[in-house]
This record gives sequence, structure tokens and C-alpha cells, in this order.
Amino acid sequence: MLPGLPTLPGFLWPGLICKVLSHHGEPADPTLLAWIKHRLDQLLDFGPWTVVGVLGLVLVAIPVGLMILFWTQRSRIPPALDEPSGDAAP
Repeated sequence: MLPGLPTLPGFLWPGLICKVLSHHGEPADPTLLAWIKHRLDQLLDFGPWTVVGVLGLVLVAIPVGLMILFWTQRSRIPPALDEPSGDAAP
């Protein structure tokens, strides 16, 4: 057995090889993605800059929301538990 290869029973290797060989390079079907994009363009009728703006706001809102959540949870911790006490043994 070659080092670094997982040890699988002999009956699993043919299925694994077929699965690897049948995998294509695209993350999804290009025809399906084009159809979805066309359908969304028909339904929403957004311009490209609107989509860029919305995605930019989402990308900024996620970390800001997490920081606000952290700060609100941090303020709920009692001061006695927040700071280490000098009584504890090292």
C-alpha cells in the first residue's frame, strides 16, 4: 500500500475511482446557472451596481453584527467572573 492513501476495503476502490473520474471542474452546471441568473434578472430587475451594493452591505454587516453580539454578551458577564481573582493558586 502506498503511504498517504486511505485504507479502504477492496470493494470500495472501484466506486471511489468512478466518483473521482466523473467529477467535472465546474462548481455547478453552467446551463442551470445561466437559467437561474436569467430568471432572477427577470424577477428582480436589479442593475449590476445594485447587486454589488447589496452584497457589499451584507459583507460589512456580518462582522459588524458579530462584534455587536460579542460586546452585548460581554457586558452581561458579572465583574467578579470577568476578572481573575488573586486568590487562585497558580
